[in-house]
Amino acid sequence: MICLVFANASVLIPLARIGKLALLQKCFKEVKITQGIREELTAFDKPGAAEIGQALLSWIKEEKTGELKEAKQLAFKENISEADAALILCAKANEEEVLTNDYRLHAVAKTKAVETIWLTTLLLKCAKEKILTKKEAKETLLELVQAGMRLKVEVYTAIEKKIEEI
Repeated sequence: MICLVFANASVLIPLARIGKLALLQKCFKEVKITQGIREELTAFDKPGAAEIGQALLSWIKEEKTGELKEAKQLAFKENISEADAALILCAKANEEEVLTNDYRLHAVAKTKAVETIWLTTLLLKCAKEKILTKKEAKETLLELVQAGMRLKVEVYTAIEKKIEEI
């Protein structure tokens, strides 16, 4: 189990859409977000919103961000949202990873020496650690794609193959 992870909306919303947000509770001791990510999540009013609301009241914790000026500058320079910029800076300050499904956030985090975990990598980890069976991991992957998660066919096929190899 990874102790702590910062998560952005690109992971939390798709998992909530398919009713699997609690999967994060099984994988991490603590899931943290920033105020900007909280605002994105509370503005979400589609299927899964109730599950997000409950998680925000209990096990998803908001980390207080420091100087927002630095996040604004990073967001402007790197063409990402201020919420994502603040998340990267918080993760860096806490020496933690960011769980995301957003390529741009991943690329910017890399420039700041912040490690990222992809949602698909999380599914592989869940299968390896028997949090999900192979069948459940594959079904979850399919549900995520059906719920709108964008994934190249080659990546989808590779993830399914890796799940099967576990």
